[in-house]
Amino acid sequence: MSLTRRDNVWDALNMNDLLTYAEAAEKLSVSRSTLYRMVADGMLTPVYVQVTPRSTAPRLKASEVAEHVTSAA
Repeated sequence: MSLTRRDNVWDALNMNDLLTYAEAAEKLSVSRSTLYRMVADGMLTPVYVQVTPRSTAPRLKASEVAEHVTSAA
């Protein structure tokens, strides 16, 4: 079962476990366009962090990104 955007919202307490798209792209040594393609293809699953009462920001789990770093090495 895939999570909907609403089901996949994290709070600020978990921010240490999350990376921005730019941080994840740097760790994976890929462009941001490639990273967006990886997300679209289901290779990485974004989570959404509540940044204001009305908006969320996409992030990626650091552990999930680390799995791709080690599998590529």
